[in-house]
Amino acid sequence: MSVVLQSLQSVAAFRSIPLFPGLPGGPELLVLFLILVLVGIAPALFVYYDAKRNRVPNRLAWTAATFLAGLVGNLVGAGIVLVLYLVVARR
Repeated sequence: MSVVLQSLQSVAAFRSIPLFPGLPGGPELLVLFLILVLVGIAPALFVYYDAKRNRVPNRLAWTAATFLAGLVGNLVGAGIVLVLYLVVARR
C-alpha cells in the first residue's frame, strides 16, 4: 500500500510543476487583457463623444477604427487614428 501512496504523491508533485515557468497565466492574463481593452476604449470614447458634439457624419466608423487600432496597435495605433480623426474629420 505504501508503494501506491508514494507513486501517487510523486504524480501529484509532478503535476504541480508549471510547463512554462515565468510566463503569466490566470489572473495576470486577465489583468493584461483588461488593460489592453481599456487602452482601446479610452481614445475610442473620446472620438465618439467629440464626433457627436461636432456632428461628424461617420462617428461610428471613426470610433470603431480607433477602438480596433487600439486593440491591434495598442496606444500607437489608437494615437495614429486619433490624429487622423482630428485632422480629417473635424475640418
